[in-house]
Amino acid sequence: MDRNARSHQRQTRGGVQSRARRAQAVDYFNILTSPGLLDITEAHLPEHRERLYPPTVTLSMFMRQALEEDASCQKAVNGWAAQRAADGLRPMSVRTGGYCRARQRLPLTMVRELTRETGRQLHQQARAAWKWRGRPVKLVDGTGISMPDTPSNQARFAQASSQAEGVGFPLAYLVAVRRDYRRCSKGASNKFCGRLPSLTQVAHGTGASKRREPAQQAQQWFGM
Repeated sequence: MDRNARSHQRQTRGGVQSRARRAQAVDYFNILTSPGLLDITEAHLPEHRERLYPPTVTLSMFMRQALEEDASCQKAVNGWAAQRAADGLRPMSVRTGGYCRARQRLPLTMVRELTRETGRQLHQQARAAWKWRGRPVKLVDGTGISMPDTPSNQARFAQASSQAEGVGFPLAYLVAVRRDYRRCSKGASNKFCGRLPSLTQVAHGTGASKRREPAQQAQQWFGM
């Protein structure tokens, strides 16, 4: 990659990062309630009362929080309070307890199905020329994450084999499949191709087989 291509890559990456930093929770709310995702969102909404943090608002705040350099709950609540004030709504408390409890109530199925639907829509919009040699490329990756130490998580998720039963933080094992595309810019002296990944499947392991569960689901996605 020559100097012009590297410069174009930095500019492209910087532009994406800049747009992500400017996006607010209300922007994610508008996406979740847009025609393309509204049916999926409503189909997986849990029973709730329209209070300060209904599920769509909570998930929108959570998405923005995950992209923040300061990913604290306080920053997320402060941002939503500022947005409400800018929209002329009544002032709200900036205590984080209500938001944290609302976040814990988010259904896993809602997050999972919205992820899958977003990946599906991105895949449908991808051009045939973006495929590698005309072929679909799928990447599989997995990881483990530490869960909050609560009785329900202790009962549902695995624990490290080195820990005594009921001691330590529960672990969740995740696997994801994404489609990878390459979109090349035009007009540059040397063509620059950027990767456009779209997440299409996600799974997690919780039961006795723990680590094997996500891998077994991934095999089913590929018809193995």
